[in-house]
Amino acid sequence: MKKIALIVAHDLNKGIGKDNDLVWHCPEDMAHFKSITTKTLSSNKKNLVLMGRKTWESIPEKFKPLPNRINMVLTRDKNAFFHPDVIVVNSIENALETYDRLYSSGAVEAFYCIGGSQLYKTMISSPSVTQLHITLIHSSFDVDCYFPEYKQHYQIQTKGDILESKSVKYQFFTYSKSTQN
Repeated sequence: MKKIALIVAHDLNKGIGKDNDLVWHCPEDMAHFKSITTKTLSSNKKNLVLMGRKTWESIPEKFKPLPNRINMVLTRDKNAFFHPDVIVVNSIENALETYDRLYSSGAVEAFYCIGGSQLYKTMISSPSVTQLHITLIHSSFDVDCYFPEYKQHYQIQTKGDILESKSVKYQFFTYSKSTQN
């Protein structure tokens, strides 16, 4: 069954970053992100991760492309961006069509939108998105981009314990699309 999900870490005010970077350091959240976005039921498949161009640019060079995942970058100008190991698309429709094609061919299992804020804002209202993987950072930070409101359209599926790493308190949640919309 196709799975299209968003994955994000946000603070108490839904802040996700500043100046195209994260404002907290939580290695456990990075490990969680990697686990969620790489885990497949079939060893011969990969997951697809969709990100905006600015999110791509924020990833340290040594991690590009994100390993063991099919990386897809959404940019308005496909001619302005090139990487040999990345699929470049210029619309969400094109991204979803590419996912459908790769899913049908048996190459891809799940589709994860990994940001940034503009992409989240557009994708969260898509009928195709059925799940959110949220890391709640139990603090407020000085940020300049935010994750959109979601609690009226999604309900908690799983709720982890509050954990702490490097003085950052965090908690993992999985939300599923509410059937009462």
